[in-house]
Amino acid sequence: MIEFNMNFRRIVNVMTVDERGSCDEYTKIIKFMENNKVNQSDISLQQLEDYLPEVKLGGQYSPELCVPKERVAIIFPVRNREQHLRIMLRNLHPFLIRQQRDYRIFVIEQSEKGAFNRGKLLNIGYTIALNNKYTCFFFHDVDLIPENNNNIYKCESNPVHFSAANQKYHYKLVTHVDECSVIKLPYANYFGGIAAMTSDQFTKANGFSNLYQGWGAEDDDIYARITNSGMNVTRKSLKIARYTALAHKSNRYHKNYKNNLNLWKKAFKTYKSNATYKLDGLNTLKYETVRYEEFKLYTNIIVNI
Repeated sequence: MIEFNMNFRRIVNVMTVDERGSCDEYTKIIKFMENNKVNQSDISLQQLEDYLPEVKLGGQYSPELCVPKERVAIIFPVRNREQHLRIMLRNLHPFLIRQQRDYRIFVIEQSEKGAFNRGKLLNIGYTIALNNKYTCFFFHDVDLIPENNNNIYKCESNPVHFSAANQKYHYKLVTHVDECSVIKLPYANYFGGIAAMTSDQFTKANGFSNLYQGWGAEDDDIYARITNSGMNVTRKSLKIARYTALAHKSNRYHKNYKNNLNLWKKAFKTYKSNATYKLDGLNTLKYETVRYEEFKLYTNIIVNI
């Protein structure tokens, strides 16, 4: 971070007083700092803490040299992903500080055995972050690291899909597939990986479904919730929203996979005809907090679901 701090100060020195008033103005100045060099090496949390002195307890950072328009919550749903989390923290904190975001990192960890429920964990993370007065919510997989500093982490007038160009899929997005077909990711209505919404947008869609157990289909489900609640999806440019995917073992074909696909096929029909997404989601969320801990680089919440 020493080199970054020196470069940061050089940039600030060329800013006018008016430009220092808005963090959005600051992001226009960093456009020449395009590449975010991804570091996939793993170091200890203590080393990371020494490396990131700007970050405050709980994984918080607030700009001192400009005024942010929003408070950004980064929400990671995890279970047994400690190494990926350390690598993510090593890369994401400097990335967000360069952008002068007012942010905090929330790690929502599912405690008990059984199928992982990504959608429900993201609903929990949103609820906790909202209670902490955050206004823009990033639903973020822990193994996708941004490669371009111009990929500004902020909310927009529509829900935004950020991880449009994934290294794992050769930075490409399929332009069209048949409805409800089972294909290789990604695809035209893909909303997985990383997405951002305001509170109004997330509430209008009633959040994620709580019903999808294990990998798959909860991201397709929320895409349908968004579009059937009268909103459009904005997808970031494939040239800018590029992500490095950390290697991990796929758990795609689990025992609940077919059930998830059947749930999605049913939802695809009933969301449009009967707005059934209003019957399951944020308004039916139930969980138990096992532990709430503020570490130096992130806030960790362990939950029973």
